[in-house]
Amino acid sequence: MLDDLMPHPAAFCNIRWDVVVANEAYEALFPGRMEIGNAIRWLFAPAGRKAVLNWEAEAASDVGRMRGILAHFGNPAVGIELLAELQHDPDFAVLWLRREVSYDRPVEEPQHINTDSGPVTVTMRLQSMPARLDWLHLCVGVVRPYSGSRKIVSPASH
Repeated sequence: MLDDLMPHPAAFCNIRWDVVVANEAYEALFPGRMEIGNAIRWLFAPAGRKAVLNWEAEAASDVGRMRGILAHFGNPAVGIELLAELQHDPDFAVLWLRREVSYDRPVEEPQHINTDSGPVTVTMRLQSMPARLDWLHLCVGVVRPYSGSRKIVSPASH
């Protein structure tokens, strides 16, 4: 099914933001994410810091959404395990301690990703599956020409 969504990046992720399976376009857009296996761990790893433009804002947004999702599902053990892994990253710890909560990214708030071909703007949409399917959600992205700030925050500054 994910291959049928090509050329759009698509993946199935679970409540913990583990990337269960993804298509080639997803891996090309987020290099190394499948290898790391988790979108949040990838964001705080060198690969994510390099790929995500305006990293500080993206990291704060993702940590707030992580907090909201985990609270919504009653802080499941798999979420607590991920927190135990991430708490040692000082940037993650600072953001987590802000106690900000958010949920899905608004459509008008796309991501800006640095690719080998230059920056692009990505709108990701999620479709949640029933709880009996291990809280899976389908993530599908639409990649467009870059529409962010003319001043691109250098990924190398992280």
